[in-house]
Amino acid sequence: MIVGFGARRGVSADELDELISAALARVGVDPAAVGGLATVDGKAAEPGVAEVAARRGWPLLTYPAAVLAGEAVPNPSARVDGAVGTPSVAEAAALRAIRDGGGHAVLLLGKTAGTTATVAVARRAGHGIDPGDARLGEFLAERHLCTLTTLRADGTPHVVPVGATFDAATGTARVITSGTSRKAAHVRAAGPAGAPVAVCQVDGRRWVTIEGRAIVRDDPGAVADAERRYADRYRQPRPNPARVVIEIRVTRILGHV
Repeated sequence: MIVGFGARRGVSADELDELISAALARVGVDPAAVGGLATVDGKAAEPGVAEVAARRGWPLLTYPAAVLAGEAVPNPSARVDGAVGTPSVAEAAALRAIRDGGGHAVLLLGKTAGTTATVAVARRAGHGIDPGDARLGEFLAERHLCTLTTLRADGTPHVVPVGATFDAATGTARVITSGTSRKAAHVRAAGPAGAPVAVCQVDGRRWVTIEGRAIVRDDPGAVADAERRYADRYRQPRPNPARVVIEIRVTRILGHV
C-alpha cells in the first residue's frame, strides 16, 4: 500500500499527518500496511513532509513531474499541470510507486483534498487476473450480461442483472442505474467509504468477478461518461433524467478468460 500526496510549499506536518490518517481510516487501511509516501520531486526538502515520513517510519519516494505526467489517473487537474508540470501528483505518485514495486496498481482512494495538501491511496492488485491482461480487456469489451451484488441492511445479498463496464487504466468499474433503485440505495447507505460489491459475468467456461468498493455519483459529467462507456459495450441507453452511476474502485479481479 502506498500513500501519494501533493502539497503546497510550507505544508505543516500536522495537517498532512491528519489528512493521511483520515484517508486511511476512510478505506479501512492499517497504517502498518503502508509501504511508503510518494510525491513529486522537490517535496522531500519540505520540513513538514520530512517530519511526517519520520513520524510514520515510512520511506519517502519522489518522482520527476514528467514521469508522473505519464500515469493515467481519474482526477487530473489542469491547474496542477500548469503549476507543477503534471496533471496529478497524489494519485499519480501512489500508482507509480506501486508499479515500481513490481505490481499492477489500483487506486483504493482517489485524490482527497485538505487545506494545503491532497492525498490518495493505491494498492497492488490482489491475486487473480491482472487488470492489464489483454484477454481480460477483450472479454470485457464483448457484450455480456452481468450481475451486481450489493448488501442489504441485514447483510443478505441483493443480486440483480446489470450492464457493467471496466476501465483498466484507472481500475474503475461502472454500472448505470436509476437513482431510486435498491442497488443505489444499498451503496449510498454504506457512506463515503463505499459499499463492498461484486460484478460477475459468465460466458461458457470464461468468467470474471470484479470486486471493489462502490459509491453513487449523480453529477452530470460522471453520468454522461458512464453512459458513453455503456453505449460502447452494449447500446445507447434510453433517456433517464434520474440516472446515476455506481462507480466501483476495483480491489480484486478473479476469473478465467
